[in-house]
Amino acid sequence: MLFAADVFGATPELRRLAGTVAGEAAVVIDAHDGRDCGFRDDGAAYRFFLDNGAPQAVRRRIAGALTPKTRVVGFSAGAAAAWHALSQAPAAGAVLFYGSRIRDALDRPPLCPVEVVLPAHEDHFDIGAMAEALARLPNVTVTQTPWHHGFMNPRSGGWDVRAAADWTRRLCRWVGRDGGPPDLP
Repeated sequence: MLFAADVFGATPELRRLAGTVAGEAAVVIDAHDGRDCGFRDDGAAYRFFLDNGAPQAVRRRIAGALTPKTRVVGFSAGAAAAWHALSQAPAAGAVLFYGSRIRDALDRPPLCPVEVVLPAHEDHFDIGAMAEALARLPNVTVTQTPWHHGFMNPRSGGWDVRAAADWTRRLCRWVGRDGGPPDLP
C-alpha cells in the first residue's frame, strides 16, 4: 500500500499513520528520499518542494510502484501526484486528501476508483467548483469535509486531531483492518 506524502515528506507522523493503516505493507513515497527535513511550516515545506522539482519526481516514483493490486493514500501534493499516476496506470483504488492541484488535471481521470477528500475551503480557488467538476468524472467519489487543508498532518497549520483520528479509522476499515488503534481520540 502506497502513501504519497505531502510537502513535509516522510515524517515520523506519516510513517506512524501508514503503519497504523497498512502495517508492514506500508510504503511511503516522498520527495525527500525518506528524510525528515524538519520544516517549520507549510510555506517553507511548499517552497522547498517546488524549488527542487519534487512534483515530477514524486509522480514518477508513484507510477513506478503502482500495480493493479496497489491501494494508494495521498496527501496534498502527494495526492495530486498520485492522481496523475492513477490516470495512466490502474490500481486497486485510492483515497486522496486535499490534492488541490488535481483541479489542473481534470481532463485526465483515474483508471481506478478514487475518493477525493476535500477541505472546507481553499484560499486561492473555488473548492465547490472543483468538487462539482470531480463529481462528474468516472471512478471518482468526492467527500467535502468541514476541516482545513492539512487536517491529517500534525505538522500542518490545518491539523485537526479529531478529523485525523476519524479518517485514520476510515482508512483502516478501507483496507480491512479493525478501525485503528484504541488510543486514537
